[in-house]
Amino acid sequence: MQSDVKVVSIEMTNVKNVKYGKIDFDLNNDNILDAQVIGFYGQNGSGKTAVVESFSILQSLLNGQVLPSKNQRLIYEGQKTLCLEFEFIVQSGNVTNKVNYRVELEYEEDKMVVKSEKVRAKEAKYGKMFIYINDEDSPIELRQKPKQEVETLLVGIKLLSEQVEGSLFFSKIVSSQSEKLFSGFDLLVYKALKEQFAKNLLVIKNLQEGVFPSYLFYNFTSKLIESSTYHIKDDVSLSKEQYKYLSSVIERNNLVVSAIIPGLSVHLKDMGRTTLSNGEEGVRAEFRSKKGDITLPLSAESAGTLKLFAITTSLISVFHNPSACVIIDELDAGVFEYLLGELIEIFQEYSKGQLIFTSHNLRVLEKLSPQNIWFTTTNEKKRYIKFKHLQKNNNMRNVYLRTLLVGGQSEFLYEETNPIKIVRSFIEAGITDGD
Repeated sequence: MQSDVKVVSIEMTNVKNVKYGKIDFDLNNDNILDAQVIGFYGQNGSGKTAVVESFSILQSLLNGQVLPSKNQRLIYEGQKTLCLEFEFIVQSGNVTNKVNYRVELEYEEDKMVVKSEKVRAKEAKYGKMFIYINDEDSPIELRQKPKQEVETLLVGIKLLSEQVEGSLFFSKIVSSQSEKLFSGFDLLVYKALKEQFAKNLLVIKNLQEGVFPSYLFYNFTSKLIESSTYHIKDDVSLSKEQYKYLSSVIERNNLVVSAIIPGLSVHLKDMGRTTLSNGEEGVRAEFRSKKGDITLPLSAESAGTLKLFAITTSLISVFHNPSACVIIDELDAGVFEYLLGELIEIFQEYSKGQLIFTSHNLRVLEKLSPQNIWFTTTNEKKRYIKFKHLQKNNNMRNVYLRTLLVGGQSEFLYEETNPIKIVRSFIEAGITDGD
């Protein structure tokens, strides 16, 4: 049976410049099909990107990918570990369950590794589902004392865990044995997270605006190419099946692209034959844009156009798929302010999945429901708050600007800058020793 999954909350400890932050998405547990659009606002360097990075780590853990290296400096300076705790709600038919996934990460030489994973599933109440501690002495724990066969299997999994670079819980080692390790709703929530949510979670960082995911259409995937992403500024080498598939995805994408950028369409141009890495003959293709009679390489378009095209597939997925969870850093970057407001309004009203984004554009504050807006603070021990004492007729844009100037909430939102000092700094920066 198909299960739908949504993120209920996230708790962050020692992530980048966040010593502690907790975000509760206020999900309507009675109907997880309700649209959810969540926006994060705040001063530069105040913790918005830490949310994006936390989901990016989750994406890597779910998909068995290598975790970020030490040079990305994701653990709060001076701390040895970071901790992330996600709560999910899983709905299968009329049955709703919750699962809590807590992971502690540390650096081992130059790479990030899992120090521990603790998973609790809730039917009537929370109970342990899977506990793994990365040391020689602690056995893997399940909800119930395992039978001899499963106990032997767990010993083998613990020995093989040394070969796993990311999550053990979501690794191929555990997933291949999931029906022996878990049963009942434990098995249901495991498969929902590993097989459903993992492929529907996408994190788009601002530096990746040229990356086009082709695999997020609901019931529109193939095992061969379900995890394919493409750099739209570059030529791509594809098998004939991939070329046909990607062309059909782009055509479907164009239905939306032409609506949000009137007159624009994108297509894949066959640039001739090429030899693939497996030795087979393939197709070398280029992304092209067309507006009126003018056709150009898509790479010649503006950064805003590239970003809109790149995220369109993800937005279509969020619109249709209740289990889709798309996180976009700086959604507003390069996007026309009025169009941005229209998109937010549409997704609040009609989408089924979760769209989570960071932004600096105040237009969104006038369109997004106040309960779905989180603000970053100057307090590294309480990085995220929602505004209190709001009235129905409050203009959130005005409330936000007033709060920046005079306060009035539980935490300060802005580390004050001095315009005179800024002017003086520019003057001094232009003075040479000889002046």
